[in-house]
Amino acid sequence: MPEREMRELLEKYLNGSATPEEVGRVDRWYEAMRNKEASADLTDDERRELRDIYWARLRKGMNGGRPKQRYLWGRISAVAAAFIGAIAVAYFILPIFNSSTESQLVRSNSLLPESEVNIIDNTTQAVRHFSLSDGSTVSLHPGSRLGIANDFDQDARRVTLSGRASFKVARDELRPFYVIADEVVTKVLGTSFTVVAYPGQGEITVEVSSGAVGVYAHQGVTVDDLTDGVIIKSNQQAVYSRMDKKVSRMLIKEPKVVISEKEINRIRFDGTAVSEIFRALEKMYGVEIVFDEAVFSECSMTTSVSRNDLFEKIDVICEITGARYTVEDGRILIHGTGCN
Repeated sequence: MPEREMRELLEKYLNGSATPEEVGRVDRWYEAMRNKEASADLTDDERRELRDIYWARLRKGMNGGRPKQRYLWGRISAVAAAFIGAIAVAYFILPIFNSSTESQLVRSNSLLPESEVNIIDNTTQAVRHFSLSDGSTVSLHPGSRLGIANDFDQDARRVTLSGRASFKVARDELRPFYVIADEVVTKVLGTSFTVVAYPGQGEITVEVSSGAVGVYAHQGVTVDDLTDGVIIKSNQQAVYSRMDKKVSRMLIKEPKVVISEKEINRIRFDGTAVSEIFRALEKMYGVEIVFDEAVFSECSMTTSVSRNDLFEKIDVICEITGARYTVEDGRILIHGTGCN
């Protein structure tokens, strides 16, 4: 499709003036291009075309915080770049952004150059939900900003974040998903997690809902050289201290049950060794509990299983057995010498 015709159609699609037939044309166009991409049969021009359609569809679906696009046009002629750049200024750059703030945000993420990012800014009072081109979904909180790499569909799926967002990442073993939030990089293959990285706050946190996530402190290296970090799983969080420049692994305040109701109903504690109860709680919450097997296998309890807070259960067990517990590095450590 000629460039000018493509831009005119996408403009109408975005401002709501497209006819039902034209809307259907954009949607069919997008699906056709995606199918062609799946067969690795796209030319460079077609890939740029697909990216433009994708961003138009994403902007239309946001119904609020609308993205500002930035493209790397170096691969096409200067005349074409000037022409397309003029169209981009007229139709795609929106007044809701402060350009200096945006540039500062993107430059602060040295792993993703500013010229290669598409930005979505949620200026509304509601959480905005949308899908990325790989099938991953993002929930972007008010006052937050997400930058998505122009080459997102290639080897590495990279985004930047300022603020708060929850991600459900489509699994792809060959293409890791990176969230770059100032000094912290979160790396996953496919899982659910939340990143909180507000400018000016002393900490950046990453909390896992399911699966496993790698969280790393970076000092301007590439995403292939990340070493200073931790792996966190369900009910754990990584906390990066901007003062200490270190990442720590912790439990979240209220760990959630990670097994099904059916599995919970099968658990019975009737004169059960406390060591077995600890193992059952580990499975129920997906949290490692470290204890002396020999000591606590000699203690037994009869108690019911409920969905109460994990720490309430640990408190009860410790009170009955005369033990105590600490939480270190995302684990619960039980300290005791035997039953009272």
